[in-house]
Amino acid sequence: MLNAIKSRRTILILAIPIGLSIFTHLWNPVGFPAIYDDEDLYIERAFLVLDDFTVTWPQYYDHPYFGWVFLAGIFALIDFPNIIVDSGNSILDLHSIEQLYTVPRVLMGLLAVVDTFLVYRIS
Repeated sequence: MLNAIKSRRTILILAIPIGLSIFTHLWNPVGFPAIYDDEDLYIERAFLVLDDFTVTWPQYYDHPYFGWVFLAGIFALIDFPNIIVDSGNSILDLHSIEQLYTVPRVLMGLLAVVDTFLVYRIS
C-alpha cells in the first residue's frame, strides 16, 4: 500500500514539469507570423549541413551546435522540405510557409520536452 502511494506521488511529481514543458513548447508551434531570429539561424545552418554534409563552424560561438546538427539529421531522415506539399496557388503561399516553420518548431519542442525529462531524472 505504501509503495503504491509513493509510486503515484512520484508519477505526479514527474508529470508536473513534463506537462508544463509540453504546454510551453508545443501549445502553439505555428505562432505565425512570429518568427524569431534564432529559428532562422538554426534552420539556415541545418540546411548548410545538409547541402555540403559538413558542419561549417562560425567564426565565433553564438549558438550551441547540437540544435542545428540535430535538425539537419531529422531533415535528412524525413526529406524536409520535400514532404510539404505545395498547393500551387502562389510562390508565397501563407499556409505552406506556416508548415515550413511548424516542422522545425515541433521537432525542437519535442527535444525540449525530452530535455526536461532528462534534467528531472538527473537532478
